[in-house]
Amino acid sequence: MTAAIIDEPFLLCRRSKASLRSSLVLICLLDAVPWTVRADWPQFLGPTRDAAYGGNDVAEVWPKEGPRQLWRREVGEGYAGPVLSGQTVVLFHRVGENEVVEAMETATGKVRWTFAYPTQFRDGTRIDNGPRATPTIADGSVYTLGPDGQLHCLDFKTGAKTWRRDLRKDFSIEKKWHGIACSPIIEGNTLFLILGATNHASLAAFDKTTGSLIFRVERSALRRGEPPSPRR
Repeated sequence: MTAAIIDEPFLLCRRSKASLRSSLVLICLLDAVPWTVRADWPQFLGPTRDAAYGGNDVAEVWPKEGPRQLWRREVGEGYAGPVLSGQTVVLFHRVGENEVVEAMETATGKVRWTFAYPTQFRDGTRIDNGPRATPTIADGSVYTLGPDGQLHCLDFKTGAKTWRRDLRKDFSIEKKWHGIACSPIIEGNTLFLILGATNHASLAAFDKTTGSLIFRVERSALRRGEPPSPRR
């Protein structure tokens, strides 16, 4: 079982090793800090991409009966962590033959919008066919990258598609067992990704507003992990 602590109140996403069935759970303590003072968690490893939580203490000790659960829901396949901005949490997972992006109210779990598209990705080890990359929220947009290279920019408020790129097709990325796993990183107006296409684009940078290619680095030893932050 794995867990990702997101906020105060915080999100807990956990996976059963036996069934590979996941659940997304929002829990809070009875004396939780008000929603208005908590910190956002808009990308992989948090605001500064170092897994450091800068908000108020969750609790000095857990209650004997455990923290109070606000809501719970079942989710599909994938390893992408939930991200949060304001009072909206975004989940990226696979349900059946579709990759699905959902925005939900943090307080109630009510779905605000859903964006789905078909996928044919199959994991080489046949363990899990869902997304690997955690979404990124930046400047009113949500950026997601599926394991087969479908890169989307969506409107954060409505879920409407702003632009899309098929990176496997654009850069001739050969299929690997676990697909593309790099979570998008935003710096200024640029979106950075490590694609692992060593013959065409190992590292690529895109205009975050239009999706157009700014530059690419070819024949590098970089693979499909997280890109280094361009600013410390």
